[in-house]
Amino acid sequence: MPKRKQKKAPVPPAPARDSSRTPLYLVAGVALVALTGVVFLITGKPAPRKVSFDVPPADGVLPTAAVTPPADPTAPAKFQEGVALAAQGDYKAAIAVFEEVLRLDPNAVGPRANIGKSYLELGRPADAVRVYREALRRRPNDATLHDMLGVAYGQQGDYQAALLSFENAIVFDPNLASAYNNAGMACIERRDYPRAIEMLRKAIARQPTDIRAYANLARAYTEGGRPDQVKPLLDKLAAENPDDPAAKQLIESLTGSAAPGAR
Repeated sequence: MPKRKQKKAPVPPAPARDSSRTPLYLVAGVALVALTGVVFLITGKPAPRKVSFDVPPADGVLPTAAVTPPADPTAPAKFQEGVALAAQGDYKAAIAVFEEVLRLDPNAVGPRANIGKSYLELGRPADAVRVYREALRRRPNDATLHDMLGVAYGQQGDYQAALLSFENAIVFDPNLASAYNNAGMACIERRDYPRAIEMLRKAIARQPTDIRAYANLARAYTEGGRPDQVKPLLDKLAAENPDDPAAKQLIESLTGSAAPGAR
């Protein structure tokens, strides 16, 4: 009798990549830590790490002018209460207040944006990703929301998703300097130094006084095998920030000599 052909068993799908795990990187340049917030790990095992993603603004909340006030007449005061709590660093209390605002207006984007920012400050990037994605469903063309979503992915160590979010931010606002700086940092973490240099140059072109972008570009030049480009970069930094102590400190830390005009 002829043998029956056996059917091949279906091949199981490959497991999804766990984007919450941080890849290993052995990096140098600890001198930038105090100036830029970059944390370099020299380690033999995965660990959470921070890179100098640009998380504007410094007071911990999005500018009030950039958000949509809730429709309920009692909500604006409550929203401002959350802004004040976040500015004081009480992010857990701020989240609770912004969630109250959302109960009054479930489609409001401003409170969600501030909740996401508060989660980032609390070191809870997975929660921030969830909140920013909810906000983007309601306002998909908002460049700042894409930028902040990328920061959340970056804090998780998922630099590919982070880069995609930063690129989306640039599509919707080609002049958003923080998105270029952040895209450059994501490229550094992926060791794509030519692209990192391109993005960081664009960040500086749009915001010539941003010391973080200069520090990140100096790192990209150094790790990318172009250390000869660091001095011209620092000369530009000194020219753009002649009276900024942080700029002078960065220049001194990288060159071993005082910046032009430093006492």
